[in-house]
Amino acid sequence: MINKNEKLTADEFEKLLDKAPDSCLITGLKKCNSYGFDNQVVYLSEPAYDAYTLPWYVESERCFYRARFDMDDDFRKEYEFVCSLEDLEKHFHPNLKRIKEYYGIN
Repeated sequence: MINKNEKLTADEFEKLLDKAPDSCLITGLKKCNSYGFDNQVVYLSEPAYDAYTLPWYVESERCFYRARFDMDDDFRKEYEFVCSLEDLEKHFHPNLKRIKEYYGIN
C-alpha cells in the first residue's frame, strides 16, 4: 500500500499512472496524466473544477466511494458516496462486468 504522506518519485507515479484505467469504469471521467493528489491518480470533470480518485469498493456495504478534491477551494478534500453495487446492477450499467472483474467482485 502507498504511504500518502510520502512523496512519490516521478518514476513511481508514472508506474501508478500506467496501471490506472484511462477512464473510470463507473463514472466515465478521464484520467489526468499531469498530476495526482495524495499519491493517487485522479480523474477530472469537464471543465476541471474538481478531481476525483478512482472509486474504491467497500465489500461489507457493497458500495463505492471516492475522494473529491475541490480545485477552486484550496484543494479541499472530501469523501463521497458514488453508488451501490445494487444501483449498477439495477440500472444495467454498461461496464458492470468489467467493474466486477476490476474490483474482484463475485
